[in-house]
Amino acid sequence: MVDRLQEIDSSRYLEDSLSLTTKEALAKEFSEWLPKEVVDCHTHCGLLEHVQEVDEAMFHQMISTFEGFSLEDSKTAESAFFTGKTLKRLRFPFPFRGIDMKAANEYLSSNVRDPDKVALCGIPNDTDYTNSMLRTGKFSALKMYHQQFNPPSKQIYEYFPPRILEVAEEVGVPIILHLPKMITLCKDQLLDVVSTFPNLKISLAHLGLPHLVIPNLEQTYEEFAKFPNIYMDTAMVPSRDVVKMALKTFGPKRIMFGSDEPINLVRSVVYQNPNLGQRIITEYMYHWVDKAEHDEYKNLALGSTHMHWPAVQAIREAIEDLYPQERQSEVKDDIFNGNATRFFKFT
Repeated sequence: MVDRLQEIDSSRYLEDSLSLTTKEALAKEFSEWLPKEVVDCHTHCGLLEHVQEVDEAMFHQMISTFEGFSLEDSKTAESAFFTGKTLKRLRFPFPFRGIDMKAANEYLSSNVRDPDKVALCGIPNDTDYTNSMLRTGKFSALKMYHQQFNPPSKQIYEYFPPRILEVAEEVGVPIILHLPKMITLCKDQLLDVVSTFPNLKISLAHLGLPHLVIPNLEQTYEEFAKFPNIYMDTAMVPSRDVVKMALKTFGPKRIMFGSDEPINLVRSVVYQNPNLGQRIITEYMYHWVDKAEHDEYKNLALGSTHMHWPAVQAIREAIEDLYPQERQSEVKDDIFNGNATRFFKFT
C-alpha cells in the first residue's frame, strides 16, 4: 500500500486558511448576530503523530486536508469565527481509517478541559475496547464512521455494530451518526436502528448529508421527526432551504449547530455536477482536488470564503424566513446553544 501522508502539507493549508481575505474579515462582523454563548457539537481534533498512513483512496478525500489539527490549532482558529463569544465544543478525533484511534481518544480525553466535552471515536472491529470506553463515563457521545473501512461501508450496522449500540443505549451515551449515504437512500437502515434501539439518542450529522435539496427529502425528514430521540446537526450544510426543511419538520428544539472544524476552514462552494451530482469545488488546488474537474469548474469558487460562513448564513436565513422577529432570538439560542447543551449534557 502506498502511503501518501508525506504529500499532505496540513500546516500550509492551515496558514492559508487563517490568512483572512477582505471578504472574510467583513464576515467576522457576522459573529455579532450569534448568541453570546455558542455550543459547537461537531469538531475534529488530533495530532499528526496519530496518523499511521493515508491510503490512495483517503488521499483523494477532502477529510484528509488537515491530517494534524491540535487543540492549540483549534484555539488559534477560534478567533476567526467566534470573536467575543463563550464557546463550548464537543471534540472528537478524525474518525477515518489510518488513524491510531486509541491514541487519538487518549489525547483528547487527557487534554480537553471543561467546558468542552469529548466524544469517543469507536473502533468497529474492537467491540471490547469501544464498550469498555463507553462505560468509563468520560465520554459525552460516540462517533463511528463508515470510512474506517475500505471500501467505505454502506451499512450502518457494519461500522456501528449492534453490540456497541446496545451499550451506548444502556449507558445513555448519544451516537453521532454520519450516514453511509443520503438519508433518503438509507431510510430502511435507519428505521431498523431506531426500532431496535428505541432509547438510543441519535444525532444525525450534516442534517443527514444533503448540501442541497434532493428528491423526497422533506418526506424523509417528516418520517424520522416522529422519533423524539433523533436530533440533527448542521455541520457543513450551506443551503438555507435544507435548513428550513429541517426546522419545519424536526422543530427548532432538535437542530444543533456544528461547524465540522477544521474542514470548515476549506474555501469552497457546492455545485451540481451534471455527471457526478452534488460536488464541492475549490479555488485553491488542495491535494485531493481532481485537476480536470478543477480546470473546468474552478471559476465557480473564485473569491469563495471558508465553508463555515455559508453554513452559518444558511441557519440565519432559515430562522429569519420561518419565524417572526420576536421569536428569532429564542430559536437562535436553541440552535447555537440550548439544544446541544441538553442533548450532550454540557454544563
